[in-house]
Amino acid sequence: MWLNGGIQNWKGWVYMFKRWIGITLVLIGAIGLVVNVSFFKGSEYYDIIRVISVILFLGGGLFIPEYLRTDKK
Repeated sequence: MWLNGGIQNWKGWVYMFKRWIGITLVLIGAIGLVVNVSFFKGSEYYDIIRVISVILFLGGGLFIPEYLRTDKK
């Protein structure tokens, strides 16, 4: 990482790392919602799992957008 681009590549790595975290959180949230609706409909944990899954899904979506990145060169 440091040998092939120096400090200029550092921002790109951080951006991609945040994007992968976002994709992972969105997938976990979506899978949690599907599992929640499919298996925990009558359970006491239904509302708790639903809220956590929605927070993960929406929170992960904030990490993904590519249009927020501006390259001024």
